Amino acid sequence: MIRTILFASLLCLLPFTPLAAQDSYAAQWAKIEKLAEKAKPGKAFETARAVYEDALRTNQPLPLLRSILYMSALYSNNADKNRLFGIAEMEKTLPKLEPPYRNVLESMLAEAYQQYWSANRWNFYNRTDTAHYRAYDINTWLPMHFQQAIREHYLASLENKTLLQQTASTAFGSLIAAGNIAGLRPTLYDILAQHALSFFFQPEGDVRPAAGPFGIPDSVAYAPADQFVQALDQLADSTLSDYPALRIYKDLYHFRKTNPDPAA
Repeated sequence: MIRTILFASLLCLLPFTPLAAQDSYAAQWAKIEKLAEKAKPGKAFETARAVYEDALRTNQPLPLLRSILYMSALYSNNADKNRLFGIAEMEKTLPKLEPPYRNVLESMLAEAYQQYWSANRWNFYNRTDTAHYRAYDINTWLPMHFQQAIREHYLASLENKTLLQQTASTAFGSLIAAGNIAGLRPTLYDILAQHALSFFFQPEGDVRPAAGPFGIPDSVAYAPADQFVQALDQLADSTLSDYPALRIYKDLYHFRKTNPDPAA
C-alpha cells in the first residue's frame, strides 16, 4: 500500500476501509495501488490526477482530498519535490472547498509545511536576508515564515468549531486512520484539535510574545485538569490568543466535559 509522505500523523491512505464499498472511486484506488506495486508511479499519478479532476468537477470533496495525498506521494521519487507539489496542490484547492472539508485540508496543509520545514530547516536557519523574500516562493522564506504559515493553517483548521463538533469522524473513514482504540476521536473536532495541539505543544509551536508568560502559579499549573481550566477561564481571550495550545486545550476540555465519551 502506498504510504504518503504528507499528513502521516493524521491521515493515511486506506483503500480497504469500511467505507470503501460506498466509494465511487474504489476501482481507481485499487488501480493506483496495483500500478505503484508494479513500479509504474507515472501511470498511478495520472490515475490519481484524473480522480482529482473528476472529483473537483462533480463536487466530491472526500475523494478530492484523497487524490491529493496520492498525487503527492507519486509525483516523483524525490521527497522534497513531492512535498512542494503537495503544498502547491493544497493551496490551489483550498479556496474551492467548504467546511468541514476545508478544515481538513487546512490541517493537511499545516502538516505539509511542517514536514517540509523539518526536512530542510538546516537550509533556512542561518538565513537573515529578507530583501529577496517572496510570499509565493517557499525557497525564499525565513524560519519565521514557516512558523507563521504552520500556525495559521492549524488555527484555520479549527474554525467553524460547532460544525466540526457535530461531524462524526467516521464520515472521513476513507482518510482517517482508525488507530488502536475505536472511538478515541469521535468527532472531526477531536481529531483536528489534537492534531493542532501536537504542533503547538512543541517548542517551535509555542511562539510567545515578548512580554513573556502571563503568570499562572505552579499551584494552578500542576493542579488537576478542572482547576487548571478554571484558571484559564478567568483569562481574557486576547491573552489566550498568544497561547494557542492553552486556548485549544481549554476549548477541547469544555467540549469533552459537556459531551462525555469514555473513549475520548
